[in-house]
Amino acid sequence: MTRIRARLAVVVAVAVAGSVAAPAYADQYPSWQDVQNAKANESAASAQVDRINGLIADLKN
Repeated sequence: MTRIRARLAVVVAVAVAGSVAAPAYADQYPSWQDVQNAKANESAASAQVDRINGLIADLKN
């Protein structure tokens, strides 16, 4: 019985450590300054529109 508990404790510890150690990340959305810069430059605006549309499409999926 002690061996089973010891093995179970190891399995639980590995599972918890694996789930806690996973890195967190977030999508990088354009800042308000990025939007303002895009308005000032037509080619940048087109690229920002494509990027924003891609982000919106990702959110819908």
